[in-house]
Amino acid sequence: MTPLEEQRYLMHSAFRETHGEEVAGVIMEHLPPSGWSHLASRDDTTNLRVQLSADMEILRADITSDMQMLRVELRGEMAELRGELRGEMQTLRADITADMQTLRSELRGEMAELRGELRGDMQTLRADITSDMQMLRADLTADMQTLRGELRGEMAELRVELRGEMQMLRADITSDMQTLRSELRGEMAELRGDMQLLRSELREEMHKLHVSGLRWTVGLVFMGNAALLAVASFLN
Repeated sequence: MTPLEEQRYLMHSAFRETHGEEVAGVIMEHLPPSGWSHLASRDDTTNLRVQLSADMEILRADITSDMQMLRVELRGEMAELRGELRGEMQTLRADITADMQTLRSELRGEMAELRGELRGDMQTLRADITSDMQMLRADLTADMQTLRGELRGEMAELRVELRGEMQMLRADITSDMQTLRSELRGEMAELRGDMQLLRSELREEMHKLHVSGLRWTVGLVFMGNAALLAVASFLN
């Protein structure tokens, strides 16, 4: 253990005994690890800033001089490169023009040959397609006639079957309508009897209400006369 570490350990032990473990740890964290002499002061940072500014000015001057020399060299090289490229481009343009003329003439000859071959192939293909279409038309005509005959027979059979089913359906509907008519007649008769019974009951209820209403009216009249007599006697 170095003397500095031993001193820090003794200081930490003293702080721990007097202030406790947590406070001692906080205090030791805020102390510099290797003494205050190793920390930079404001004067040190100011001197360092001045020295860095001087070094940067020297570096800026060197870079500016190098860039100017590089710019001059690049301009010369670019001028030489421009001249070389112009010559090469002119040579290339002449070569391309000659190649394009040669290619144009070759393509014209090949296209003429291809046009002749395609015309022969088109005529042969047209003849083959015409023959195939005629054969297909004949086959389709025969198939259509056969299909028409088959469909006519099936339509006739279907018409007969539908007529029989419609007759059976008409008979079933007629029977069901008659049954429903008889059932409705019975229900209407029962409903008519219930209506008559209800009408008689309503008449009796109306008669009772009329009699009770008359009684209430007479009672109210007597009660009104009694109230008037009471008011008159109170006023006297």
